[in-house]
Amino acid sequence: MKIGIAISCALMLVFAAFIIVGSLEYPDKPSRETADPKVLKKVSFPSNLPQVAVLGEAGDADALYKQAIDLYKSRPSDFRPNSAPPLDKAQPMTDLLIQAMQAGAPRRPFLDKYVGQTLGKGHQLGDFLFDVGTSMQQEADRLRDAGEAERAILLVRAIFTLGLNCVNHCDRMWTRYYGLKLMEGVGIHLYNWGGKDEQLAAQFDPWVDPINMVKKNWDHKWKIITNQKPKVLGDVFNIIDNDEDMSWRAEALLQLCRFKHNPGHGGNLRKIENLAEQYSNSNEKQLSAAAKAVKRFTEDDLDKIIF
Repeated sequence: MKIGIAISCALMLVFAAFIIVGSLEYPDKPSRETADPKVLKKVSFPSNLPQVAVLGEAGDADALYKQAIDLYKSRPSDFRPNSAPPLDKAQPMTDLLIQAMQAGAPRRPFLDKYVGQTLGKGHQLGDFLFDVGTSMQQEADRLRDAGEAERAILLVRAIFTLGLNCVNHCDRMWTRYYGLKLMEGVGIHLYNWGGKDEQLAAQFDPWVDPINMVKKNWDHKWKIITNQKPKVLGDVFNIIDNDEDMSWRAEALLQLCRFKHNPGHGGNLRKIENLAEQYSNSNEKQLSAAAKAVKRFTEDDLDKIIF
């Protein structure tokens, strides 16, 4: 009897020790990856860059972009990267992208309404930005080779403007980041054209360094928050609490959906739970929406993420 009681007491002491040790664990601290204050600065394009868009009569850009998305979703396989779409899809897509550019700025949050708080690309927008962005650049090549240089240049401007609209009029960093990559891709494509159009080069060339500057900062932080097993979660926590760009704070917060089921240790788990609770009551809509998504996210949802 006494032996049984002694064993029970010993087990209780071991269990209590685990609890105490767990409660003494602290969240990861930021590493040198985010130690430089420049990393957490808000970066954006200078206001004096040339306008690339060719504007026409004001219209409903959002409605036109929706038609473009619907056209893509009707048969995504027609918009394979590195090849021009079939003419029955390429021609109407060209018209829609050009008309959307000419209609003026879309309304915030623009394409975010198709993305919501989804991790990865398993949302209504899917691969639209990548597939249409790359395949329609191939269509611009086809138009140029066919002697329709003016329409080809308009299309290139329209693709660049789609990316810029994502950067300027979306809140989700996912959408803004892929918009930036689309802008970069257009710049590379124009470089491969050889710069024969002096007017086009004069408008696009000043964008090269600013795009590279923003992309360098964004690439660095994107790698940190989307790493499947970050060396330290402290950098993600640092971005959530201290980045000057609200989009980055919210995107990093949303990534805690993944990390709360693999936090590394109890200190990180408590930090994740505290952040989700803290920001779910935030007056900042982006932070509140991301925090509530973290609280809802279950381990079963991990298998539904499409990267």
